[in-house]
Amino acid sequence: MDSIFGRLDWPRDGGEEKQEVALNKAFLLFDANNSGDISEDEMVQIIRAAVDFKPDNDQLKEMMDKFRSNDTNRIEYKEFRKFLLSGEYRHEESGRFTTAVSLAEAETIRRIMHIRLEKSIIDHADTSIALRCVPAGNSVLDASLGFVEPAAYQRDVAHQSLRFLDCDMFYKDNQINVLVRALQGSTPRDRIVSIFFVCVL
Repeated sequence: MDSIFGRLDWPRDGGEEKQEVALNKAFLLFDANNSGDISEDEMVQIIRAAVDFKPDNDQLKEMMDKFRSNDTNRIEYKEFRKFLLSGEYRHEESGRFTTAVSLAEAETIRRIMHIRLEKSIIDHADTSIALRCVPAGNSVLDASLGFVEPAAYQRDVAHQSLRFLDCDMFYKDNQINVLVRALQGSTPRDRIVSIFFVCVL
């Protein structure tokens, strides 16, 4: 289920046809009673699998109202497809970057941040920095003036990608879901354990 959703965004090499097959499989998977449409309860499961959060009743109503084209409390295939391909609930900001640094580099960055406590980290630039510790749940250790947390999805993509780069092999279902989407631009061959892990190590 996670891998079906994980491959929706970037079709390549006849990918549109493969994407449509994956969407149909996903729809049939969640249409548990074979009714030909999706109920609110089934939609909650779809949202949890595709967007990695469980909506409350108000959020669910807002999503259903936004994507359904009829007066029923159900979603048909074309609306299901539109929801999954919209990317609307996977918020990402442009101009925000994540990079891995060594301990020595992090110490130098933190020293600069402390020297410039009440100033922008770079003169005359709208730039801010935060240092995170990936093994500590991606917690922020220190941040410069004006730092604003990224959208949850963007933060999770960076965190799970850095864990993968660090050869972490233990992921919860929702973390795998995020990681698969983050890595979908690379081919499976590029991610084969024997090649990737050897190069990283």
